[in-house]
Amino acid sequence: MLRIFYISAATRFATARELDDILAVSRERNLADQITGLLLYHDGSFAQILEGPDEAVRNCFERIKADDRHVGCRKLLEEEIEERYFNDWSMGCALSAAPAA
Repeated sequence: MLRIFYISAATRFATARELDDILAVSRERNLADQITGLLLYHDGSFAQILEGPDEAVRNCFERIKADDRHVGCRKLLEEEIEERYFNDWSMGCALSAAPAA
């Protein structure tokens, strides 16, 4: 199994609805790919931990890097793991969104 931790900057401040949409899609895909993790968003910055089968985590990270809703995607950690930190979370979250427009 593999764990990747990255940070990035949103191209614009996200609303609560946009963040909810990101989470809904992420949770669905992650459940299918056996990926768990945590997504943090605050003041235009993302931080995320992904963990699960090596190929699934790498493919997910490549999709994330290609997403135009953020820039400066920087991998801070990639490590082989034996146990997950977030075993029961398809994607846990802590989000602080911009007010709705």
